Amino acid sequence: MTTPILELDELAAAQSQPEVIVNAAFRALEAAMQISALGYQNDPPGSPAEGDRYLVGATPTGAWTGHAQEVAYYSGGWQFLDPLPGWRAYVPGDSEYVYDESSSGYWEPGGGGGPPPYDVGAMVAGVPDAEAVCLRYKFPREVTFAAGLSPSQGVAGEAATGDTDFDIQLNGVSVGTMSFAAAANVATFDMSSETVCEVGDVLTVIAPSSPDATLADISFVLAGTR
Repeated sequence: MTTPILELDELAAAQSQPEVIVNAAFRALEAAMQISALGYQNDPPGSPAEGDRYLVGATPTGAWTGHAQEVAYYSGGWQFLDPLPGWRAYVPGDSEYVYDESSSGYWEPGGGGGPPPYDVGAMVAGVPDAEAVCLRYKFPREVTFAAGLSPSQGVAGEAATGDTDFDIQLNGVSVGTMSFAAAANVATFDMSSETVCEVGDVLTVIAPSSPDATLADISFVLAGTR
């Protein structure tokens, strides 16, 4: 038998080694009460300490696989709690989160809007030089960009004469494009699949090798989430 809310194992009559059941329940209750987590992320830390708690992201890896959006706590190994709507958790230096099962089951910052946004942008004055680096950004935390890069935005002060593509690269490998069509000053974006940028990864946006003659004063923001 288990408890109806946290599904903790209950003691049976003449339970053998009851301290195992009771101690495990105490650990789970300690983890669930006044959650102060060390991070909201997809990857388990390399050297966790007893009692460490994390909010698991939407695409977990390793020992956290299959436990998206749960509370992971370390107690002789990784244990997990399914959050209930209304649970609150604090990540020092980051945000307070509220679990809202009604909106895709995310931990939401302050109680609204899905995973927290993380946008990266830049502005290039004038006509960019051939293969100019329009953005170089090293990530201090894990960030995910959705396939298609929605809802990223880009605009130019002067429209392009012909179709013009800027290459979006992660650690030197092309992962997407920012494009201005002929006579357009608003960009469209393409990314074939979701791209996860790890801590220390470098994102660059590179101008085309043959710059457009008129496309100038470009500003853009790549929309990601944490």
